[in-house]
Amino acid sequence: MRRRGEPWCRCHRVIPDASTAQSCSDDRPSRGRYEYFLVAAAAWGSLAQAQGTDTLSTIVVEGAQQVPGELSLSPKSSPAPAADAGEWLRRLNGVEGIRMGGHGLDPVIRGQQGNALNVLIDGGYVFGGCPNRMDPPTAYAPLHSIDRVTVSKGVTTLQHGAGGSGGTVLFERSAPEFEGDAVGQQGSVGASYDDNGERVGLYANLEAGNQQGYLQVFGEHQNASDYEDGDGQRIHSGFETTSGGITLGLTPSENTELALGYEAVRERDVKFAGAGMDSPESDNDTVRLRLDHAFSDTLSMENRLQYTTIDHVAGCDYPPGRRLRRAGSLPGRAHHCQRGSAGGLLRGQRRCGLSVQ
Repeated sequence: MRRRGEPWCRCHRVIPDASTAQSCSDDRPSRGRYEYFLVAAAAWGSLAQAQGTDTLSTIVVEGAQQVPGELSLSPKSSPAPAADAGEWLRRLNGVEGIRMGGHGLDPVIRGQQGNALNVLIDGGYVFGGCPNRMDPPTAYAPLHSIDRVTVSKGVTTLQHGAGGSGGTVLFERSAPEFEGDAVGQQGSVGASYDDNGERVGLYANLEAGNQQGYLQVFGEHQNASDYEDGDGQRIHSGFETTSGGITLGLTPSENTELALGYEAVRERDVKFAGAGMDSPESDNDTVRLRLDHAFSDTLSMENRLQYTTIDHVAGCDYPPGRRLRRAGSLPGRAHHCQRGSAGGLLRGQRRCGLSVQ
């Protein structure tokens, strides 16, 4: 180490066959040799790196920008079975549900429920018939036939009608895709079981068609007994539901689709421990007509026409531990609710709509 005031010494060379060392007494080190050495090392490193690596192909990553507060996913990827769509929605962050029994959970988003939520199935509203919310709209959405569920928390869009201050839930089915003139088939069949309540579920979704059109048939059945709470006590919550539907679609061109569908839901002996009454039967029938056409990449037209009926029967004062009886033979109170709705929707780049109920 050089002390302050002492001259620079660049190096010490040991002379062969000599016992003394010759000291070089230059006052400053030569910068030219160092610069030459650094440039040569950098060039050698670049050459070695170029010879040891391969040129990678271009990778393009595409994604759709999501609206804040909006979540879209498929219920078919759910790891566990659910009694109905309301129970499945409870598994999502920010969504809760009011449970009065084993079936018919009423969803809650941001503390709001009922008419504060817009619930649409295949582009149309399905309203429950019970004023006590024993059959919310989610009770008529068979999950195994739904391809995509979109949950919007709060008011993120106005294209799904008035209201919806708490949020909007969309249950959507996608049209099957077939190529060529030969008729192709595809589908899925499955079953589920839940030991608490001995809930057994069966479902099937079958599709056939070609590039000119398709036929889609789906069905689902669930049967459950009373489940047990943490103390091992049986809770009044058994139910039986059967749902199914058929859709006939025509695709005369790549940009046009015309589809007509019918769907039915039948609920029997649905028990509600928290409602003070039970529902011996609840029927839902829906007819849908859809016409979609894309004029260009930026302009398309979507038309929806739907007619729905709800026939809901409920009564109270059931003897505990006995099977439900029809409302006409009940010793206590009973009510019979019927509700029908019809609506249409025309949408394009500039969206407009018409709903009649």
